[in-house]
Amino acid sequence: DGSSDGVARYGPRLVDLDIVLYGTEGGDDDLGDEEGGGDRSVVVDDPDLIVPHPRMAEREFVLSPLCDIDDAVVHPLSGQTAGDMLGELLRREKVQGEGEGVDGTASSPAVRVVPLPRG
Repeated sequence: DGSSDGVARYGPRLVDLDIVLYGTEGGDDDLGDEEGGGDRSVVVDDPDLIVPHPRMAEREFVLSPLCDIDDAVVHPLSGQTAGDMLGELLRREKVQGEGEGVDGTASSPAVRVVPLPRG
């Protein structure tokens, strides 16, 4: 089942980019609050693009690195911080049992890979 541009839906492609959140970190622009400060994420609900990503709160592989960057970033629709979403997800996974994700599929914890020094 191909698309109109000839690319298979889940087939190989050059880039597959999921936009989890998009916004600003304060400053003097038209996305900040009226006083020119404050954080505010953009919400987009279009057939071709949905921001924030609709299932980000269900995915440890999204939330864990986001928390590494900024665990206080706020989801513009739920009002939860990334840290709160990750904590809630990990609690749900623990209650459901090891090896099963929140959607019932097999899951394993994220593992940070660190390169070893060569010598």
